[in-house]
This record gives sequence, C-alpha cells and structure tokens, in this order.
Amino acid sequence: MYQMLLDLAQQIKKDRYKPEIIVGVSRGGWPPARVMSDLLQNPNLANMKVEFYKDIGVRNKKPRITQAVTMEVVGKRVLVVDDVSDTGHSLRVVADHLQRKPVKELRVCTIYLKPQSIYRPDYYSRTTRKWIIFPWERLEAV
Repeated sequence: MYQMLLDLAQQIKKDRYKPEIIVGVSRGGWPPARVMSDLLQNPNLANMKVEFYKDIGVRNKKPRITQAVTMEVVGKRVLVVDDVSDTGHSLRVVADHLQRKPVKELRVCTIYLKPQSIYRPDYYSRTTRKWIIFPWERLEAV
C-alpha cells in the first residue's frame, strides 16, 4: 500500500502539481491523505466527510456531505485524496462542492479506481473490480 502511495506522490510531482491544501475524504481517505501530506511535504491537511454507504455493499440513493471542508480553500490549489473511486458519485459530490467555493485548481488522487466509476481521478495507482479491504480497516468499512 505504501508503495502505491509513493507512486502516486511521484505522479503528482512529475506533473508539477503543488497543492496548497490536501483534503482527505472521511473516512477512507484519511490514512492515505496523511501519508500524502508527508510525501508531498505539505502539512496543510484538511478533512471533508461524505456518506454514501448505509451498510456493507448497501448504498444510499446519493452521497451527501456531512462535514464541510475544515480549512479555507477559496482560491487555493487543492488535492483531494480518497482510498477508492468506486461508483465515483462521492468524489463527484466532493469535486462539485469544492469547485463552487471556488478553488483555484482541483485535482483528485485515489489509490484505486473501479472501472465502473463515473468519476476518473487525476491520479490513481491501480484499477480493480474487487471489493477492497484496506489495511487500516479492521473489517469491511461502510
């Protein structure tokens, strides 16, 4: 997992993107956002919470923001970090919300991308169709 995050950080650096703020999407995006903060040498780490799943494999009709971004992002270059772009609906809600602030530039980074996702992040490490249980999850997360 750490190697995938190293690879993502290299992609971002190669692209010469220098975010002013990193936003971890709660809850799955917190661990990779924290690591990305170190790898990109950027201590400006914010949080945003979006809820989509009711239970394991059971989704609400649409995701909703339950905690707005915790830092001022207006006019800033922002990197959103999440664990996976599954359906892509949650990331679409996050991206739309941040663009309306408006941010100066928005890019999105995920560890995994699912082929059926409606939202393609700017950076991702791997594509998979499988259900993922990340090392920071004790059990399957909802």
